[in-house]
Amino acid sequence: MVGKNEKRFKKTALYITNNLDHWFNHLFYGDELKQITPLKKYEIEAVEKIFFIFLNNGHSEEIDKRIQAFASVYFATEYHRLLKHGIWAKRVNTLNKIIQFRVPGFSGLYTRRKIMRLSRFEYFLYFTYLSIFDMTRFIETFFMRKDLSEYEYKKIFNKLDDEQTGILRQHFGKMSDTARYSLIARTSYIPTKDSIIWLESLLDSKEAEIRIRVLKAIKTIGMIYQKERYMNFKDSGTWEERMLIMRLSPLVGREMIPLLVKGMDDANEWVKKASEESLGHFKTQLKSWSVPLDGGGYKDGVE
Repeated sequence: MVGKNEKRFKKTALYITNNLDHWFNHLFYGDELKQITPLKKYEIEAVEKIFFIFLNNGHSEEIDKRIQAFASVYFATEYHRLLKHGIWAKRVNTLNKIIQFRVPGFSGLYTRRKIMRLSRFEYFLYFTYLSIFDMTRFIETFFMRKDLSEYEYKKIFNKLDDEQTGILRQHFGKMSDTARYSLIARTSYIPTKDSIIWLESLLDSKEAEIRIRVLKAIKTIGMIYQKERYMNFKDSGTWEERMLIMRLSPLVGREMIPLLVKGMDDANEWVKKASEESLGHFKTQLKSWSVPLDGGGYKDGVE
């Protein structure tokens, strides 16, 4: 005897086979749907699978809008019901769908009390949803809990645009360590003067881990503004800081050459290597600027 789940699976597969071309024309070209509105559960599952096929295989802004429009009208009621389901997996799967399909209307889904009782993964997904639809609620919810991992914060922050990231930086001092590290990493992909100056302000932090991550972020951006801040690290007792300053020396300028020469005798091999590489940059730069003399040397350069 064929089980109920197997029957539904076959119906879902048959629906996709019979209607995939029609959905392709609607999502890709904007063709009008021909009374294809899903009413039964297997039809909803089939259309969701079709949506995921498109989202996972080179979608566009127009396709995203059509998926959002359809899901908002025909799936939202069912999603509200499933988000109250007693089975954790059904709630998680539904949270993932409202994120992927970008279905609006769920920002106020949970009260503060409910948020505190969510599993960590549900909280992560809900927090991700808020990052898309409601920045005010996002900030409010951000400080209700501090139990997400650095990886989870990074996934959320990577969905924020540059302006939203700038808003979040205003709350840096109240964040957990994992959130702060992730925000520094996200800022490393915003090569603006405001971002660099904000990062450089964190070089005064009393926490070595913050300073190290900031130096890495600035190296990623490849620009600096306040040279004097970097000179303060010349005698750092932390080898990671000394190494990163050596790597940043070409951005600071030629005044770093004496420090690089000193770094060649550093007790740490990584610092030595970074010093050598940056000195090589200055040698190449000086040679390209110099005028060869008759004797084969270089004016103000290095042989």
